[in-house]
Amino acid sequence: MNTKITQRNNSRSLIRLIATTLALLAPCAFANSTSTTSESLDIAPQPKIVGGSIVTTPEPWVASLQEPGRGHGCGGSLIAPQWVVTAAHCVTGRANPNQVRLGSLNNNSGGQLIAIAQKIVHPGYNGSSINGGNDIALLRLQSPASGITPISIGTAPVSGNSIRLLGWGQTSPQPGGPGSIQLKQLNTQVLPSSSCVNFATGDICIRGSISQTACYGDSGGPALVNGLLVGATSRAGGNNDTCGPTNALYTSVVHFKSWIDTQIAGGGGGGGGGGGFSQSGTLSHLGQALVPSSPGHFRGGNGTYQAILEGSPNADFDLFLYRWNGVNWSLVAESTGESSSESITHNGSAGYYVFVVRSYYGSGEYMVEYEYPQP
Repeated sequence: MNTKITQRNNSRSLIRLIATTLALLAPCAFANSTSTTSESLDIAPQPKIVGGSIVTTPEPWVASLQEPGRGHGCGGSLIAPQWVVTAAHCVTGRANPNQVRLGSLNNNSGGQLIAIAQKIVHPGYNGSSINGGNDIALLRLQSPASGITPISIGTAPVSGNSIRLLGWGQTSPQPGGPGSIQLKQLNTQVLPSSSCVNFATGDICIRGSISQTACYGDSGGPALVNGLLVGATSRAGGNNDTCGPTNALYTSVVHFKSWIDTQIAGGGGGGGGGGGFSQSGTLSHLGQALVPSSPGHFRGGNGTYQAILEGSPNADFDLFLYRWNGVNWSLVAESTGESSSESITHNGSAGYYVFVVRSYYGSGEYMVEYEYPQP
């Protein structure tokens, strides 16, 4: 007897509970509010170079991520002819670069502009500018850069190493200061992890001061030791909106090299914004999981949204797709068969989405593979 079908209406209250939970997770960027925090969909604090000097020798592999109607948003590094590494918060939330500029010391002219074909965010990134970590992403370009030699990835830096930072932008430590159109550089030093309050595994702690530091606007930009890439600008090393009172945190590109190599070798099929993702976990009886679990939503474009769920054979898991309508989360697709193997294909418009896995009965492990159109 198919008790699941006869009880489906009774389960709607649980679905409403899911919607309520999702509404609580709705980022303030969705709501009609002027209040934002660093953990909303606003772009997280973006370090830029304060102090230092103007770069005068070519660094064609340094990338400027360009946003529609805005221009330069973040930095990055060309590490393969068709691949740029940057910070995850540079391509999530409201950050939506659609092309990169390479081969120019200026972020608003010269060089070559190449469209971004795919954005791949590290699956461990949680969207926090304070208790972050895994703040790294890859950009697959529409076509290879022409005549530009990618920067090579070095070895893990140690405390005391001299380190060179590169970036465009703000030249004063207070938020909202003027940026720099010309690429800047700063020579500073790697510090012990204990010198950065918000240090996470895979980070590099780098010395900063009010007069010489990374600051707002240069997120994703490179850090070099002995001319080799070791880091990408991430966030402040302490809880302060002004740049310099605390040291700076960079994501260690070296630490994530195996993940980078896997993504490039797979041609971008391994997971990330605007491409394919996977998430695994464990559900309790009547429990639920958001996919992605952090930040609890993703932004997609016009096109097809697909997901495949495989769960414990001794349980009955269901799969749902919600879309933010500007007020709350609306259910747009579901798959509720009598097993833990479910799939969704939905043709949708651009917006914010989240998949939800829910246990109708039983507990156990699950795996969701999903993809969506790039915004």
